[in-house]
Amino acid sequence: MRVHRNTVAAAVLFICACSSPTSRSESAELREETARTKLYQLSWLAGDWRMERADGYTEECWLPAQGGVMLGLGFSVDAEKMKSFEYLRIETRGDSLVYVASPNGEGPSIEFSLTDLTLTGVLFENPDHSFPNWICYQLVSPESVVATIGGETGTIEFCYVRKD
Repeated sequence: MRVHRNTVAAAVLFICACSSPTSRSESAELREETARTKLYQLSWLAGDWRMERADGYTEECWLPAQGGVMLGLGFSVDAEKMKSFEYLRIETRGDSLVYVASPNGEGPSIEFSLTDLTLTGVLFENPDHSFPNWICYQLVSPESVVATIGGETGTIEFCYVRKD
């Protein structure tokens, strides 16, 4: 009976040892696939978006998802002079997405975590950031997107029209 218990214990340890790396690997692959699916759900955001203002315009340009990332650039022009710009990206992390902004290409990037995703909208939040605390994109039509940023001090809305 003692030999039988040792054999069973050794077999269980062998099975666990052999299956654990595969399970972890499969689990990581599943998380990555889940995140990529979420990223591709944002394909409607890809393109050039523009909002005209009395004193100039604001644009956001988003590339289609590639390699687990959507790259973007936002900028505002007043009286034909660049007022501000921002490097943007939405990237996969684990089984979710992170929105990363680098205002004026300076200082540390600011990260916002995905908190809500639908077929026509996405919300990212960072409660520790002063302003904005959240960023939302809403597809209004194939030719129109509203981007809203907000926090305790209020909200700013960007009503973009597809440029391309």
